[in-house]
Amino acid sequence: LIMNVGPFGASGFSDAVTYTFHVESSAAYGEVGTAATITCEFYDATNIECWGPGVYVTGDPSDPAGIANSASSIKVFAGPRNDPFFFELAGFNAAVDAVVGLGVPADGNCPTVNGAISSSLVNALTANGSPVDTFAGATVQSLVVQIDKAIIAEGGPILAISGATYIKTGN
Repeated sequence: LIMNVGPFGASGFSDAVTYTFHVESSAAYGEVGTAATITCEFYDATNIECWGPGVYVTGDPSDPAGIANSASSIKVFAGPRNDPFFFELAGFNAAVDAVVGLGVPADGNCPTVNGAISSSLVNALTANGSPVDTFAGATVQSLVVQIDKAIIAEGGPILAISGATYIKTGN
């Protein structure tokens, strides 16, 4: 499980925030699942506490090897990592300008485009001939939790996972 926060080199994680992974496991798609949560809280730059169904770990998560509980059923790393998001800003802006040039109907619907216009829009996305990652070299703060699947898959092998941050009560 990976939660990226604090883009563009933001420093560290907040001790005023609870970081939570919500997991729902089910036997088949569309069935009601069983909920589980993995929760992590930072107390300072080198002290984290994470827990979930029957697992707990605490310590300094900044070592690239992470920290693990005695059973190695949960392992946690937290620190800066390369931003995984790829975005070609110049190409995006060129494509937007091209679409605006087509005119947007008053009803707000997208204009119909033919094959030639579609090709020109695709070409605009690579404004410099090849895509350039505008975010190359940018960093994010990554919270990485490795957990035995059996712990979070009580309801079955199909997992739905989301991450959320919450302000701690009293902060």
